Amino acid sequence: MARPAKQGLDYFPHDTDAGWGGDDKTDALIMLHGIEGYGIYFLLLERIYRSSNLEYEISATETGEENRQIFREKFHIPEDKLQSVLSTCLRRGLFNKELYDSNGVLTSDAIKRRSAGVLDKREKAKKKYQKVSATETGEETPPETPERKEKEKKRKEEIKNIYEHWNQQGIIVHQKLTDKIASVINAKLEDGYSLETVKDAVSNYSQIISSQAHFFQYRWTLPEFLSRGLDKFKTSSKPHENFLKRKEGQAHGAPADREPDQPGGPGGEIERLAEIRRVQGLAENIGDTQCDY
Repeated sequence: MARPAKQGLDYFPHDTDAGWGGDDKTDALIMLHGIEGYGIYFLLLERIYRSSNLEYEISATETGEENRQIFREKFHIPEDKLQSVLSTCLRRGLFNKELYDSNGVLTSDAIKRRSAGVLDKREKAKKKYQKVSATETGEETPPETPERKEKEKKRKEEIKNIYEHWNQQGIIVHQKLTDKIASVINAKLEDGYSLETVKDAVSNYSQIISSQAHFFQYRWTLPEFLSRGLDKFKTSSKPHENFLKRKEGQAHGAPADREPDQPGGPGGEIERLAEIRRVQGLAENIGDTQCDY
């Protein structure tokens, strides 16, 4: 029987001076909430790094609300204390506030970046094992033909083209075109997306997150973008219109502030929960801050 695929990380980096004045964000957390706030933050980090997508859903949906209740009950944390600590973490940039407000999940660009090296090594080891396994079992590959070689060559060029175009945007620069990244790009091309459609979507995404006129600022990795953002940012979806900031007088968190495919309509459960969070002060406007964990 094959071994189950490992999900998330077994451990994550923890700076030795995180609680000793080495970081302004955790310093503020300790000064405002004491050692209890510091502990809650790192318990949340442990849960995030364990998850397969490096995100922890803790609000906005039924699953998120259940996760929130389980977390509070397990560690005997009152709701007002958890909410206060979360507000500080989001305001100080320890977690991505935009993604929390829109989807109710906790994560950060830094968490994704720190995990990338471990996940890339895991993917390489998996690929190496698969090659060894195929050799031992004597599996045969299809015969090479000129047509097949030409098709594979063209596909490799398209994958490289998309990868290089992504890195040129400077969103999150990948150091190497790994097998995992190539596989995700290839899957989208196999699904029928053309080279130009993907590149145009990447360009639209880059322009929008760099624009003061648009509200969407969250930075995905290339595989995440292809899985979660390609359809939203392809030119035919009119992303430059969909992600424009609300007009003056439009309520914060109105449907225009959500990602186009997020479930829930006006007056729905998501809007009700979003309104509660706004009343509690979670929707304070802050600048984008690079996270440290």
